[in-house]
Amino acid sequence: MYIGKSKPCAAVMAFALLVMSSLPISAPMARAQGGASPNTAQPITVGGCSSAMAFGSASSTDPGYPVAQVNAAYYEGLNGPIHDWYSFSLNRPDNVKIELTRSNPAAQLDFFLFAPISRPNQHPEGIVCIDNHSTKYTSTPAIGPRRLEAAQYVIGVRAHIALSNYTLTITRGIMPSEQLFADHRIAWKSIPAGGFMFINRLTPSRYPATLDKITLVLKSPDGKTDPSGQQLTILVYADPAGTGRLPVGAAPLFVSTRSLPVANYLTKHQSVELSPVGVQISSGDLYAGFLAPNHNGIGLLFDTDGLPINGSFVSRDNGATFSPVTLTDFTGAPTPVANAFIRATVTLPPCIP
Repeated sequence: MYIGKSKPCAAVMAFALLVMSSLPISAPMARAQGGASPNTAQPITVGGCSSAMAFGSASSTDPGYPVAQVNAAYYEGLNGPIHDWYSFSLNRPDNVKIELTRSNPAAQLDFFLFAPISRPNQHPEGIVCIDNHSTKYTSTPAIGPRRLEAAQYVIGVRAHIALSNYTLTITRGIMPSEQLFADHRIAWKSIPAGGFMFINRLTPSRYPATLDKITLVLKSPDGKTDPSGQQLTILVYADPAGTGRLPVGAAPLFVSTRSLPVANYLTKHQSVELSPVGVQISSGDLYAGFLAPNHNGIGLLFDTDGLPINGSFVSRDNGATFSPVTLTDFTGAPTPVANAFIRATVTLPPCIP
């Protein structure tokens, strides 16, 4: 989650929009009022194997549209209204990269990617944040490339410091690799994983796809026991038919033992990258995950408030059988979802329009 601490801000100036994949950034910009809320987001049309750009200007002194989820405490103080709103649609699953550049290097701009969701109690706006980035961390922040399902998505741009013109670029299908994950990059729970096997169903946007890297996000569940040096058994399965569940009796295509690097698992979430893998599939789903030894310090992060992916599974008998992961909140009620922080990076063939 690329989020930083800052003071609540207010919003954006009237922004301008041009959507033309062939238009140079230096071309004159046509200005248009709009995009003041998710429901009035300016549409960006981006076809397969192409890019599209939106041009805008944002100021930290202008009013914007507040989003309840973005104002929540887990965004580490990066609260306040969002200033400019854009939307784009995918008619099929595809890999997408969203980049933000700014004209004023002194300005801090943040941007958020939202997906539609029907959970009004938690997300009254009908959208859920699934990714984000900020110029606080890099001069040219980017979301993705990552696989997105067919749906209409919304992008929110917010200015924290100063005034700046910016260019928002959406690239679809062109990238030779993509990230696959079920979580929405906001961790709610660290679940004890010692003695269990956890796997995620991960589906590439096109085939053949080669699994290059697996990333786990771990944190000690008790905050006292350090899992550094513990050995995990990494496993990768495949379901060529894409049935949504790992077939009973499926044999792993990849098995390897890896040691957890030395890191501060007690107070911080740690992303552990495991590569190379090299498994290739020509259809269906990948299932990637790990078997943990009995150790109290190994905790796997879960998103309990994101999209209903229903793609995380647990085995209590060393992989003989798997069942969907279910979690409860502090009241004992089932959480809406349980998406494990098990991610993958795959290499893809050239894009086909």
